[in-house]
Amino acid sequence: MVGKTRLTKVQRDNNSKTFKINKEAKNKIVVSFVSLREAKTYLKSRGYYYCESYNMKEDRFSLYKNGSYFMQLMSTFDYLSTGSIEMGTVWKIKQL
Repeated sequence: MVGKTRLTKVQRDNNSKTFKINKEAKNKIVVSFVSLREAKTYLKSRGYYYCESYNMKEDRFSLYKNGSYFMQLMSTFDYLSTGSIEMGTVWKIKQL
């Protein structure tokens, strides 16, 4: 009876790298809002509370926390919706 063949170190490293990449891609949540009020309401409804912020000129960045999970609220200059050509400040929420 022949048992399983063991993977080489290179194969194990490649498998662990692809697992980490796939896991990170699945866990990232990105949500966009046009107004800051809507973004804050969304975070409050999910149970997150304000932790700290970092601001430099037009770049605004805030951290929100819920237990051991962090969410990042940041402003970007982007299209307001996918079908329009209007540009403005868009608030994006991303899980860290």
